[in-house]
Amino acid sequence: MTTAELIQYYVNLLIIQYHEKPKAKAHIEAIVTECVADQLIAQVRDGFDIETAVGAQLDIVGKYVGIPRIVNGFPFGRDYFEMPSYDDPSPTTYFGFGLYGAEPAHYFAYYADAENQYIMNDYEMRYIIKLKIAQQNSNHSLESIDDIVDEFFQVSGSPILSVTDNLDMTINYDFSGDIQIIHRLAVYLDCLPHPAGVQPITTGL
Repeated sequence: MTTAELIQYYVNLLIIQYHEKPKAKAHIEAIVTECVADQLIAQVRDGFDIETAVGAQLDIVGKYVGIPRIVNGFPFGRDYFEMPSYDDPSPTTYFGFGLYGAEPAHYFAYYADAENQYIMNDYEMRYIIKLKIAQQNSNHSLESIDDIVDEFFQVSGSPILSVTDNLDMTINYDFSGDIQIIHRLAVYLDCLPHPAGVQPITTGL
């Protein structure tokens, strides 16, 4: 309902004695216009709709469910620029040029190993948040776990994850097929649903 329609709705609620009185209608219109405030409250509500939120809006939703935009320590396999030393026997295995100097040589590679930081884009953030919400609202029965897996772990209509209850307080998550970085993020951020006290075992990543 638009703002104009909302104002007209309340004007129409006037009792019949005031329907033909312009001042009465104008009075109600003025009051409702101030109260509605161009539907600011609805705009705030809709600004955090998980399907349409972007940027900082998603960051705020992520804080509520425990999902950060910047993921520390995530091994995502990015290539860094490296500088091998002059006497390196195989300098072609590095990216960059030979450093005619002393060790340590591979500064960028060392930095990458010391601290990986992956910044999720909005698509990845939205996917992970929705999966985390589904995990938090699951009753963690095998049926509900299968439903979550069917919804979130398909690529082009093909399943990439199968679930097996080992009946020994462990559950197997076996990945195969066209696995994407969002699926690896889901595992790294502990978004796979599993009952409390049951150890998830992940293979195939």
